[in-house]
Amino acid sequence: MALTLNKAIHYILVTGISGVFLFTLAAAMGWVNQGDFALPLLLLAAGLTLLRETDAGYEKARH
Repeated sequence: MALTLNKAIHYILVTGISGVFLFTLAAAMGWVNQGDFALPLLLLAAGLTLLRETDAGYEKARH
């Protein structure tokens, strides 16, 4: 369970980070509007939150 959860969090983070990068590049080229940043930022925030929560859960399990 933990291994699959870690993989899912990893993929969410990678998708969020690459999405922010690609949307930044596309905005610089003038292909997208500033409002289109919502989805990659939401994925990145969700991934970071999940990562923090699972790390806290692992710390509690160790002690």
